[in-house]
Amino acid sequence: MPFLENDDNLTITQEGSSSRARVGGKNYLFRDREPDQVRIEYKESIDFVRRFFRDKWVLASDDLEESEFIDLTLEIALHHMYFYIVNGLKVEVTREDLAHPQTKNIVWNFTRRKYGKDALKIRRVASKLLDLSVADFDRWLKRWMVYLDK
Repeated sequence: MPFLENDDNLTITQEGSSSRARVGGKNYLFRDREPDQVRIEYKESIDFVRRFFRDKWVLASDDLEESEFIDLTLEIALHHMYFYIVNGLKVEVTREDLAHPQTKNIVWNFTRRKYGKDALKIRRVASKLLDLSVADFDRWLKRWMVYLDK
């Protein structure tokens, strides 16, 4: 039986001893987790991630929509939940997780989808969301591209 999490359109279903979370095009299998446990971990994670990004979101740009905030923070929260669960750790998203290169990558990809070829807007909005200067964001992105070997 699916569990629908409020306005996030997140569906959590039981699959044997595991739970599957689906939203939009995202699909996460949380092994050896009951849906109620995933729901509790999700609620704690998403609340923390949204508190962390709320002020940055408001300041980043005047053309960011609330539905985009919900989608971006949901992707970040589920990514980090998956990392903790796959590694057999207690789910506890931290400020350090939100400063991790993978979080930066999620934000960068969000801005790329939103702004297409407008590199200046991508850099400006992503840097504000990540609480970095544009120069610091550019340095991170250069290193990230080397890491990705692009």
